[in-house]
Amino acid sequence: MSPENWPVKDASNLREQSDDEEAETCYHASVSTVQVRHPVWSLESTNDYSKVIRVTAYCARFIRNASKGKCLSLKNKALVTITPSAEEAILAEQLLIRQEQATFKSEELLQNKQVNVNVDDKGIIRKYSRLQNADISFDIANPVHIPKQSKLGYLIAYRLHKEASHCGINQLLYDIRQKYWIPQDRLLCKRILKHCVVCRKQNAAPYRYPNMGPLPTERISKSPPFSHTGVDFMGPIIVKSPSGED
Repeated sequence: MSPENWPVKDASNLREQSDDEEAETCYHASVSTVQVRHPVWSLESTNDYSKVIRVTAYCARFIRNASKGKCLSLKNKALVTITPSAEEAILAEQLLIRQEQATFKSEELLQNKQVNVNVDDKGIIRKYSRLQNADISFDIANPVHIPKQSKLGYLIAYRLHKEASHCGINQLLYDIRQKYWIPQDRLLCKRILKHCVVCRKQNAAPYRYPNMGPLPTERISKSPPFSHTGVDFMGPIIVKSPSGED
């Protein structure tokens, strides 16, 4: 088409036309706040449950002694480092259990009507059974809930496994359920025995000898007697005569 036949259009209205045809775009963003709970005492640095209890007990003792009144009473006393007492060890275990229950949101079990779960006077979530009137201890009737994702359950099970002289799965399950309620505890016990070096050595399969080679032809083919003979021992044989001489 020649330039003389090109269509003629007023270019002054292009800007106004484009503004009218443009659609307004709205952007919406939803923002949610998630509270992240960081554990005070980390359990990832060691596999020794006793060490975790001692470290937690020392930290709790420091926090207790760091109060203003306690510092004034200890100012003129010599600092003596002693191992944590039994009461401090129990308190440290309670602190760790409450920390792991809060980290892995064990309080959601309180809304489950199918499981009788409640909080005791120490702030620890327990599973209350129907054996309240039985002649058993309070911990057996109402075991402490340990989240299955927590490493605390692994540390407790491994300690009980060593204290029971590297017992089997059923014995370890019995020892755990004397005080704790860990979901899928049987799988945890199997994992404990699988990773235990001592148990792997004791339960290892005996050495398997290599397969024996085929029998020689002389031993399996039909032949007259004494066609193939052999001597197992060529001597010498040392004997002692009645006179005592060889």
